[in-house]
Amino acid sequence: MDPRQRRRRLGLLWALLVLPFASSFHSFSLHPTGTNKLCNQRKFGNSDTERRRRLLASPVTTTEETESSDITTTTTTDATTKINYPDKHFRPTNHGEVSFVTMNVLAPTYNSLAIDNWDERMEFLKKDRVERLPLAIQMAKQHNGDILCMQEVEGGTDELEAQLKELLSSPVTAPDGSQLPGYDKFLWSSLLPNRAENVVGNCIAWRSDRHKMVTVECFKRGMACQFQEIFSSDDSEEEEEEGGTFAVANVHLPAKPSNIMGRLSSMSNTIRKLSKLDTKTRRSPLDGLLIVAGDFNCDHNSVTAKLLTTGSSPYGNLKDRNYKTNVSKVAAFKMKHDYRFKDVYDGHRDEAAPVTVSLHGRGPGCMDHLFYAQNTSSRKKDPPTPSIIKPVKAVSTGKPDRSSFGKRKIRRQRLAKMQARQILQSKAPTAMRIDTILATVSGPEDTERMEIINSGLPNIDEGFPSDHIPIGALFVPNGNFAEKVLTKSDKDSNAKSSTPVQVDDSDSESHESSDFLGGTKGGVSNSVLKRREAGAASVSVKRRHNAILGAVTDWLTKRGAQEIHRDQPLYKTKFTQGVKKLKKKSRAPDLICVLQDSLVVVEVTISGKPYSTRLSKLSKYDDLQGILRSAPEVKAAGLKVYPPFVILLDDEGGIPEETRQDIEELAKLSMVGDSSDDEGAAEMEAQQFCNQLQGIIDTLV
Repeated sequence: MDPRQRRRRLGLLWALLVLPFASSFHSFSLHPTGTNKLCNQRKFGNSDTERRRRLLASPVTTTEETESSDITTTTTTDATTKINYPDKHFRPTNHGEVSFVTMNVLAPTYNSLAIDNWDERMEFLKKDRVERLPLAIQMAKQHNGDILCMQEVEGGTDELEAQLKELLSSPVTAPDGSQLPGYDKFLWSSLLPNRAENVVGNCIAWRSDRHKMVTVECFKRGMACQFQEIFSSDDSEEEEEEGGTFAVANVHLPAKPSNIMGRLSSMSNTIRKLSKLDTKTRRSPLDGLLIVAGDFNCDHNSVTAKLLTTGSSPYGNLKDRNYKTNVSKVAAFKMKHDYRFKDVYDGHRDEAAPVTVSLHGRGPGCMDHLFYAQNTSSRKKDPPTPSIIKPVKAVSTGKPDRSSFGKRKIRRQRLAKMQARQILQSKAPTAMRIDTILATVSGPEDTERMEIINSGLPNIDEGFPSDHIPIGALFVPNGNFAEKVLTKSDKDSNAKSSTPVQVDDSDSESHESSDFLGGTKGGVSNSVLKRREAGAASVSVKRRHNAILGAVTDWLTKRGAQEIHRDQPLYKTKFTQGVKKLKKKSRAPDLICVLQDSLVVVEVTISGKPYSTRLSKLSKYDDLQGILRSAPEVKAAGLKVYPPFVILLDDEGGIPEETRQDIEELAKLSMVGDSSDDEGAAEMEAQQFCNQLQGIIDTLV
């Protein structure tokens, strides 16, 4: 090699090696306070704190200045999204709109833990519940959210829940002086349900004249609720109609900074619970809107937030809040989901919510979040339409073989494709869009408010009764999305109607694909194909039937059921011995058992015609109650006999109202002699079991 070329190559290599470091030195020279910034990261646990402070102190760049500039820049200002500063509240929503507010109100139980002396702690606790807590709840209410999510709320006892009901239902004065109504409905759930003495939990409140709760499931560190909109029809103001259905998850993730895996597991569990409440129909723009709100105890760049936005968790050695953990591939695979949640403050965080929490001694940070998702289609996907295309033989493209690439290059290419796909999915439009977001600071120049927050909360004298600040968003229908969907559906329908399907009989693969069109395969007639399809459907129904029957059996066993007989003819059970009216090979109920002092007969069925199937089951066993009452074994045991209970679900997992009533009646029967026997406990138990049954059907569909 020529010495001149060698020197040129060595110089080029040296430039490539030094250039990254030179750019780094240049960046450090632009920020002389880089050392202090690093110290603040360790102190506050938030790498964006100093940057946000500088942004708040810097002048605002207007849209006109950005447009007139010759340099192409990416701005975070969205003309379609408005910002409500802390002295404002959300406007009353119209039909098809909904607003959410979430806030951690700081439980007095936690606020008093810093006091070592027990007597002083109890005295402070009582005082804190009377003086500070009402102000914190008032701060959450004064922003007029349709759905109010709160964390660290005390409940679980008659006294605490009566106080909570009074605080929520009372009207509140907004910062601008207007009067806002309270919340006449609320639901409280313990943060740790396994600990009976725990009085700290999550709470969700709403107004019954605007929304009604359809389904709820409470679990450790969270609750998932499905709501349906209620509005007055145009014909009569008194008559109410039902609108779109959406679901909200209110969470409080583990607070220990090193518990990264705990936050990931809790969020994954929350997404699973929430996905079961995704509506299967899309009649209203509001249908299928999913909200995850609460105290995440990590920022918006954490691995927990990435699980929401990307649909999967990274694996290997992960770092979050200066702590590390290891997530296996198996654990990461189990956390995958089909949604791409979006942060409502994405693109507006620096100007609207640079801080949501500030603890004494730990500094400010962003731990409270509001994410939303809305798939364009229903959760239950239709089977893919087969493509009748003749396969193309492999042809050499001239590209090098995969083995010629290095492993690192292949990994980088795969990662780049995955990230590009995630960006496209996260940018996909939704039927609902964000109209207004709630800010935690009064504009970018509000340095005075930021100084108060940075000094540590709560600070009642300055108007901060909790260590957290409320956040929220108002959603409205996305008109552009509806037009795009309508245009796309029209084009698809026209394309389907105008494009003929051609089948190439010269290829064997096309014969196999023709089965989907009702043709024949290998000389098999259509009647044989129909019998095979019916047999496969029968196996599927039988599988779901057995799963539901097993769940019913387990549920009744936990509630004290004894002498359980499954799929056994009546003449073989001990309760019908000596009864002459029953013949051999007669009827065989799915389940017979003794529940408290009652003899219970349960029929389980999956049917596409729920009403007629229920009538058929009841008519089949219409004389069973009289027969069992006359049985010697039943008389000797002094058992009460009820008509058969029919647990019926439709093909899509829907539960008719009659089945819900039967499940609630079974819950009441199991509570006989128990002090907790009341309508509310039985209704809640029945609702939770209905959720469980629907979840079983969803996993088997």
